[in-house]
Amino acid sequence: MLSRWRQRRRARRQNAAYRGIWEAFERYPTLADGRHDDEVWRDHSGLFACCMIRIPLGSLDPSLAELRDALEARSFARLHPHSFLHIMLQEIGFVTFAPVKDDEITPARFDEIRSAIGSVSKDIGAFRLVVGGVNSFQDAPFLEVRDDGACNLIHTRLRELAAVPIVPCYPFLPHVTVGHYVGNVDPIPTIAVLRQYREREFGTVEVDAVELATVRVDIDDAPFEPNQIIRLG
Repeated sequence: MLSRWRQRRRARRQNAAYRGIWEAFERYPTLADGRHDDEVWRDHSGLFACCMIRIPLGSLDPSLAELRDALEARSFARLHPHSFLHIMLQEIGFVTFAPVKDDEITPARFDEIRSAIGSVSKDIGAFRLVVGGVNSFQDAPFLEVRDDGACNLIHTRLRELAAVPIVPCYPFLPHVTVGHYVGNVDPIPTIAVLRQYREREFGTVEVDAVELATVRVDIDDAPFEPNQIIRLG
């Protein structure tokens, strides 16, 4: 696992990134429609594959339901189903027999990536993470993650060893997305709701495995289907 000074450095950078996102959210209150399952998403064939950490609902405080109810009651966001809660470690791409786009791969290439991902965990032990408080991107409310940089390390190893074709648009920052904003939403009352939970911690998760999963692109709120469980350590 990371040496202690590297852990502290990664944790400081991560916490600084969260602070910067929240300050920008408050200072420039503009929201955007964040729903990803649009025409571009549905235009792909096959399954979308990713590597992630599931967040069991049972490990989280019931007060998360208060936050969800507050967002839903005001139609601020389309909330994810409870089973959807996760930390995205790495998007892999759309698995299809006839790839034509940069983010599409063949089943054979997916098998190669899957084999490489299996070696990522050899020198990464199990770890504990804390979920919360609440923060927000321009297009989605999310829960912060306190993990001493462990998720960042796994993400980095995935990119080094698996040669994943998708290049992230933004620097990696672990988070648990609660839902996505739905369009013309007034940001001021949204900020007021989220601010109530800004310092709230919602639970602790013991992470001893990461998951390679796939999801259908042709139906709404499709669940993640486990493809491979990769034990840590």
